[in-house]
Parts: sequence; structure tokens; C-alpha cells
Amino acid sequence: MKGGPYSGGVHPGGGQFGEIEVDDEGGATLTITLKGRTWDDRTLVEQTFVLPVG
Repeated sequence: MKGGPYSGGVHPGGGQFGEIEVDDEGGATLTITLKGRTWDDRTLVEQTFVLPVG
């Protein structure tokens, strides 16, 4: 297992994957959500960023 300064933490076990959700409604911001999930639909770690457009 490996962590580090850019890690969301160590989560042992297999069957994990990452999910990226981008929400762009054409306004002044863009919302990006990153999730680390398991095969049985559990969210292990989640981070959301709201970025200005333009």
C-alpha cells in the first residue's frame, strides 16, 4: 500500500475505481467531482472543485 502527499488515503482491497463528474451548466463556474469507489457502490473518498470559467 502506498500513500503520499497527493494521496486521498490508503484504502486496502481490490475492485476499486475512480469516477470523474463534470457539471457545466453554461454559467460562470464549472464543478468537477472526483470519487474513489468500490465495485459494491461505496464511496471511499470524494473531492469537489468549483472553478471559474474564462
